Amino acid sequence: MLEYFTFKEIVDHPGLRIVLVKGGPSPWGQAAKTIFEIKGLDYVAAPWMGGEPNADIVAWGGEASAPIVAWAKEKPINRWIDILYLAERLAPRPALIPARWATPTAESSATSVRSTGTPTMSASNCISWSLRVGPPSTSNRSTGAPLARTASKTSAI
Repeated sequence: MLEYFTFKEIVDHPGLRIVLVKGGPSPWGQAAKTIFEIKGLDYVAAPWMGGEPNADIVAWGGEASAPIVAWAKEKPINRWIDILYLAERLAPRPALIPARWATPTAESSATSVRSTGTPTMSASNCISWSLRVGPPSTSNRSTGAPLARTASKTSAI
């Protein structure tokens, strides 16, 4: 069973730290723990207490949710892709990201979002597609067109 330390005990820990939701379901926290387990990375954990302000953790991590991960003296991160890139950097093997996407590019974002070049489907088209395959109650009965309008089809992410 996972041993939780207090936030004050882990904040200055020299290695890998993670703040996890305690006492409730947290798929993102479970994913982060599994990534670290596959990579063989040791970490210390502190609890995010649901329904409480967790003010010290929010001030440190800049986020009012969990998981929040930090390595050594680096800035805490909370996005799943950033957590995955950190794990890949700390333990390259076994690789969890295909080699062509293993290194974030400057064009992808300042916080390490995967870049695949020209997207095959823009966010607008993705939303439009999901509306096309949505339940019948979400479309016009006579035309079959979605009831909701989406952004321009030329928008890109």
